[in-house]
Amino acid sequence: MMALVGCQPAAEAPVAQEEPSTASQVAQQPEPAPAPTPEPEQAKPDGTAKTRNNPLRFNQLADLETTAVRIGKHEFVGWIMDDNNKRMEGMMHLEAQDFTEKQCMIFVYGQDQQMSFWMKNTLVDLDIVFVNSKNNIVHIATMKSKDETLVPSKLPSAYAIEFKAGLMKKLAIKPGMKVEFGKPLTSKD
Repeated sequence: MMALVGCQPAAEAPVAQEEPSTASQVAQQPEPAPAPTPEPEQAKPDGTAKTRNNPLRFNQLADLETTAVRIGKHEFVGWIMDDNNKRMEGMMHLEAQDFTEKQCMIFVYGQDQQMSFWMKNTLVDLDIVFVNSKNNIVHIATMKSKDETLVPSKLPSAYAIEFKAGLMKKLAIKPGMKVEFGKPLTSKD
């Protein structure tokens, strides 16, 4: 079975209206007010972005379970992607303002395995951190938006964590460092 992402119903056909018989019967309709321009998303006091619904996503960020993620002295809030449906969607269709440097996405597999990721329908460059079942970082890579080239874990990993691109270098996070999660994470499938 194939899931279609971003399908929208066809626009309804316009309803035919009768023409008025004289100009005096035409009611002057006020022009609709212009739609308000959305204000840029501001980060909340904890450094995370305000969530908004995205019609192209099955799993809205506001509906996903989260946990704390700590690497060295750096703390983040991670969305838990613990089943195949969530892992397949990942960061697809998110824009830069949908998450901050304090937020990440954790792909939970439950056991060490070779894995590869791609950036189909992903609009933001990302750093991906592969973590083994002992919670050690085994590989870090940067992925370009919309690039469908596979990025492998290089070593078996139980988790993959995605952050905004360039953040791992900026924070000096490297392979060999330990990752701590705020609660135990297990795959649901």
